[in-house]
Amino acid sequence: MFKKSGNTLYITRGDGGTLTLSWEGHTFPVGAEIDVNIYRENGMDSAPLKTWSVGPLSSELEEIEIDVSGTDTQLDSPITEPAQYWWEAVYGDNTFIGYDEQGPKILNLYPGGPN
Repeated sequence: MFKKSGNTLYITRGDGGTLTLSWEGHTFPVGAEIDVNIYRENGMDSAPLKTWSVGPLSSELEEIEIDVSGTDTQLDSPITEPAQYWWEAVYGDNTFIGYDEQGPKILNLYPGGPN
């Protein structure tokens, strides 16, 4: 499983997919590079566990797609229960999806088969 509902991600460990993101009122210019940083829950004061990236873009886009491999969703050790992580999307110095007045953006990671 690899899906997004609002700003919550639902992923089965080891499954890949395409993450589609937009920034309301903004267009991503040619040459833009966008990162999605994944953190342990309550861990945004540390380096990200994983970063998913796209770019540089070859054309202006209203929304971007980041292809995430199954290897990139194998966070930490194999899990036997669902685990929660936090994530943010960054363009340059701007966090356009991240911790805000509604709280952290959640990645729910579900156990997958043996890897």
